[in-house]
Amino acid sequence: MKKLKLSLIVVLFIPILLAGCNKTVLTDGSINVTTEMDQIISDYIIEQYKGIYEPSDKQFEVHKVYGTEKKNNKLTVYFYSLFGTYNLSTKTEEQGGHSLPALITLKRQGSSYSVVEYKEPDEGDPGISLKRMFPRKYVKQARYDESDLEKLDLQMKKKVEQWLAENR
Repeated sequence: MKKLKLSLIVVLFIPILLAGCNKTVLTDGSINVTTEMDQIISDYIIEQYKGIYEPSDKQFEVHKVYGTEKKNNKLTVYFYSLFGTYNLSTKTEEQGGHSLPALITLKRQGSSYSVVEYKEPDEGDPGISLKRMFPRKYVKQARYDESDLEKLDLQMKKKVEQWLAENR
């Protein structure tokens, strides 16, 4: 009888202990995103859109992080991205690009990180897919916050101007 009770206790508590190990932690802002992670995000998006737009001399990506979610050994970053393509001949005039909310999941591998998932809202109905992708607290901001785009435009302009100065 004692063995049965002990077995029952073990069977009941193992799922509780495992659930505690898989706890999800949602953190507002970019506090969990290192400079290295920021660069990995930008590089990944630039690579994803290589060849989608007309040929250009340089592509840039800037983003604003709404928050992060840690689960197991992975970090999901919820952000708004601005991507643009530029040519030396047209200077700061954008040749192509887009802006949209997205999520990316990074996994630590050794001393670096790798991308295990990248997702953008569906083109047909971005509002519905955004609700499925993002935690509720970030959905409205990702859909309607115009100040994010203005700040990202300024960041993009600085990057482009620095690139132009280096190539004079």
